[in-house]
Amino acid sequence: MKNSCLLLSLLLLGVLTSPAYAEIEQYHLVIKNHQFTPDNLVVPAGKKVKIVVENQDSSPEEFESHDLD
Repeated sequence: MKNSCLLLSLLLLGVLTSPAYAEIEQYHLVIKNHQFTPDNLVVPAGKKVKIVVENQDSSPEEFESHDLD
């Protein structure tokens, strides 16, 4: 029984530390006076990322992400 619990704990630890459960890298953009800060954002190819946009202007803003290929 003790060995079964240890094995189950190790398997669970392996699942929770796998890349599928890894934290997604975040990037922050701030819009103020209709300008983006930073004005250039470089992210790694082939990785899932999260972009957090904070609009500090009083009006709505929009932007497009064009295909870079």
